Amino acid sequence: MNQYQDTLHNKGKLYSLSRILQQGDGSYQAVYFLHELIEGFAKYSKKYIDCLSEAPFIYRERQLASLLAPSLSDCCEAFLAEMPVSRSKPGIKNRKSFKEDYLGWVDFWANYKGYDFYIELKHDYDAYNSNTIRRSVYENWDKMNQEQLPYLEDEAKYLSSEQKGVFTVSLHVVTIFNYWNKKYGNYLIDQESDLIEIQKKYFNEFKEANWCGLWTLHPNLVEKSHSEYENHLETYPGLLFLSKIKKIS
Repeated sequence: MNQYQDTLHNKGKLYSLSRILQQGDGSYQAVYFLHELIEGFAKYSKKYIDCLSEAPFIYRERQLASLLAPSLSDCCEAFLAEMPVSRSKPGIKNRKSFKEDYLGWVDFWANYKGYDFYIELKHDYDAYNSNTIRRSVYENWDKMNQEQLPYLEDEAKYLSSEQKGVFTVSLHVVTIFNYWNKKYGNYLIDQESDLIEIQKKYFNEFKEANWCGLWTLHPNLVEKSHSEYENHLETYPGLLFLSKIKKIS
């Protein structure tokens, strides 16, 4: 397993775990692509937080597109959100006779350095002090990797036949939140080591995942983006980016 750490100026740190070892089939380009994508995600999150003093990643999947789209524009030759694709069951040769063929959409298509990426996105939450992983995380992970991405592989190979390589990418963003009683404790204490343990927990639990990024927010961003309620504060010290990168061509 490969480990990587990078400091993001005024935004925090990016940690990644990877099970991808191949070098000659474009798989490393996929890793570089995800690193750049998450760095851009952090960049545009900071812009939003600096402007509105709230976190843009505490809502739903649709709002994450506002952060991923400009990041994709920065690092890719081209990209398209909600790309129309025909989905069909893998292994069916005569697609016209297969009743489960249907027109759908993949959340993002992107071309990065001559490689095409078809990306499905999901969003979930996890409590900082929780020892368990929410059921919705398992359900959304299975939906991406068992019900959505496998059914577009034939179409992706056809549409991207002239590219250097073709990948499907499941990208599961998990917002980590923490509660603080207003009367007790300093919510800006260092939580980095605990967040790294949460990252390892997810990577060990989801064996199919071959890459996992962790963005630990700079304390200034944690302070600016917290939510305040009557008796407690809610902070967002980190985000996980759990991914399965699959080369299909």
